[in-house]
Amino acid sequence: MTVATGRTYGAFDLRVHSAFEFPPLESTTPPSDADTVEFRRGRVDAPAALADREGPLRTESGDVYVEYDVATVLVRDGRLARVDPSPDAPQEILTHALLGPVLNHLIHQRGLFVLHASTVAIDGRAVAFLGDSGQGKTTMAMAALAEGHRVLSDDVAAVDAPRETRLVRSGYPAIKLAPAVVDAFDVDLDPAPGASSVRDRHFHPLRASQFGRSGPLARLYLLTDGDDIGVEPVRGGELVTELVANTYTNALLSGGDPTVRNFRRCEALARSVPTKRLERPRRLDALGQVIEAVETDLEGDAS
Repeated sequence: MTVATGRTYGAFDLRVHSAFEFPPLESTTPPSDADTVEFRRGRVDAPAALADREGPLRTESGDVYVEYDVATVLVRDGRLARVDPSPDAPQEILTHALLGPVLNHLIHQRGLFVLHASTVAIDGRAVAFLGDSGQGKTTMAMAALAEGHRVLSDDVAAVDAPRETRLVRSGYPAIKLAPAVVDAFDVDLDPAPGASSVRDRHFHPLRASQFGRSGPLARLYLLTDGDDIGVEPVRGGELVTELVANTYTNALLSGGDPTVRNFRRCEALARSVPTKRLERPRRLDALGQVIEAVETDLEGDAS
């Protein structure tokens, strides 16, 4: 693969070579022996069918096209994102698109199972918080950070399957937050670089002491609203259904083999990682107790 000039970063245990600057990745050091993915600037001639879709489009060859106000992007072979940016695309908005959906599609093409989730390391154990948009996944990660734990990734869990365990990969040292959420927690975060007034959430860099490493996935927590704090097991068909619903690439599943393969991956993950329903009130003053309930639940593995 021809590598364009640019910067090289680290994310999801990969070398990310980019013709675009990624301020949230400035502090990262890519693994020397890792595979490379590339963000290349270039013209993208998207299929006409993309204009009729609200989400991404996958062609029969496996290429994925995504279109935003700031860019049209081709994602190919889990190695290349060719980006055709709008001339006046603000830096922060373009960064959000490329380090969010585009990078997530790249790692999906590489064979990782990608879930809508935020992941953290609690007492050295990797856990993922799953839920619909607006359910509080990032807020839970921030709450864990406030209690002295580490963030692995924000809004996405990238899971692969070594022979003996399920490994969740750490993403990159940044968390995307609204100013009101930052103000609500007693966490010393660095300012968001290049924050744009047209975005309601911004990437805040995480320091080395706030960012965790890839590791075995110990638990999945399905976030649920409730009056009390409770942790209950989720089993059987309900669990598989929840995992299917939280698959990041659902917009690309339209029946046939891809849908069957995704269902089987959800079944395999349901069998191998304990999953709990985490009920909690949506109050910031309760989040410390919610994290304590998670800590107690994890301690049960050692008893």
